[in-house]
Amino acid sequence: MNKHLIFSILITLFVVNTANAGLISGNINDTLPLPTVLALNSLPESNTEIFLYTERQDFSLPSDLSVDFFTGTASSGVIAANTRINSFFINFDAVGTEYTENSFNAEGSYLFDTEILGVIWGGYRPEAQPLSSGFLDASDSLVGLPGIIYGTSALGRGLEPENFFGENTTQDVLYVLGPNNRRLDLSLFVKPAYADQLRVITAVAEVPVPATLLLFGPALLLLINLKRRK
Repeated sequence: MNKHLIFSILITLFVVNTANAGLISGNINDTLPLPTVLALNSLPESNTEIFLYTERQDFSLPSDLSVDFFTGTASSGVIAANTRINSFFINFDAVGTEYTENSFNAEGSYLFDTEILGVIWGGYRPEAQPLSSGFLDASDSLVGLPGIIYGTSALGRGLEPENFFGENTTQDVLYVLGPNNRRLDLSLFVKPAYADQLRVITAVAEVPVPATLLLFGPALLLLINLKRRK
């Protein structure tokens, strides 16, 4: 067997073992390339569709990450530094920049291949009651992708999962459901000029060694024997 062929086998086995991390299935709209701008009122905008984008995958957190929903406690919490995570960005931005009284509603259901560790939605709303956490802005530099312009500190960014400014019928709703907390259901309401944005943090899958990887040892031994015969 040619040594170049053996190297190809080893590389193929490695790729098979490490690919497919952080995949999503279900009702998704991750069909567009990641925009270079994810600030408010940036394309793509839609009055009916929620867009989900893949951010950092198999990423080790350099510091603690504060989240508005921590799966371990079902309330706000912290994902510890050095935790390996996958990050996904969700954006519902209505068409236009003029404020209107009417809100647009969209719903989405997402099934991740690993557990949802936390969800971040607290943007910049200094006059909102209750006060927004600001965790979404803080997470941009930590788990956002380099080169992407986010709407950090933009007014009207994030979700309103509770009633703001008194009773209303357009508060955002999200549920973390299913076995191992892998499903996220959303019902979002947004007005033009603002955007409902959130970040979903999931665990990194511990990929089991496939049966084909058992060929790694014999192939490596064969390569060593070929070198000895030269």
